[in-house]
Amino acid sequence: MKNKVLVIFALFSLIVMLNNVVAAPKPQVLYAPSGLQIGVVVPEYHKQNTPWDFNVHVINGSNYMTNLTSVCFLHIYNGSGYHRVQRNLNFNNNLLEYDLLINKENFSELGVQNYIVGCNTTNKQAALATGQYEVTPNGVGLTTAISLYYMIIVAILIAVIFISIYLVFYVDSYGWKAGLFSIIFFSSFILIFVAYNFATNYMWDIPTVGTILYVFFIAMFPLTFVFIIFLVMYLLYNGTTNIEGTRLEKMGYSKEEANERTKRYGR
Repeated sequence: MKNKVLVIFALFSLIVMLNNVVAAPKPQVLYAPSGLQIGVVVPEYHKQNTPWDFNVHVINGSNYMTNLTSVCFLHIYNGSGYHRVQRNLNFNNNLLEYDLLINKENFSELGVQNYIVGCNTTNKQAALATGQYEVTPNGVGLTTAISLYYMIIVAILIAVIFISIYLVFYVDSYGWKAGLFSIIFFSSFILIFVAYNFATNYMWDIPTVGTILYVFFIAMFPLTFVFIIFLVMYLLYNGTTNIEGTRLEKMGYSKEEANERTKRYGR
């Protein structure tokens, strides 16, 4: 049993490590041979299907550039090189920055997207800033802290399940057995949910895993009703048997004899 626990835990750890070694988005690169500087704050990750207020600051070394002195544009490409956004940026006089509100439809695809910001001035200065970010389901990437969080939860749930299975064979009380059955079932339910949540948010590039776990997760709902019916029947049967055994003991039978008679006559 210990070996099985170690194998399952090792497999999950391997999945986590493989996800951690996925290449992160490349850092921003600035091309400014004429001295014009572009400042773009781009997060490493962006949440799927959410809008983005894209902001750019432009300076020529001593002064901020405005819409009177320069023009800036933004191009965004998906992982296949297809244009998602191709627009000129608007100038905000209050904040002294160029900005553009990008609709959430442009972030419907998961994966790395590349951007190019370009600006040129009336006195023929120009600069480009290029980089990339990753669109993820929850707007964050898989970190060591998140990996440890999931690994600890999974380890605890697996330990609870296997310990409960072990105890089922060693306790005599039907009430304790019913409690252990419940712990096993609902711990398994939570384990599947945790695995599904992990796959959805951090293994979206392997959709088959998420699909399989989703099927298991949905299947657990009708199984819950089946389990409850089974548990009620188990408690009723054993409760009746226990009452009959107690009655026989009061009649003078030993506990072993009482148990044997209730089993023999199916009561």
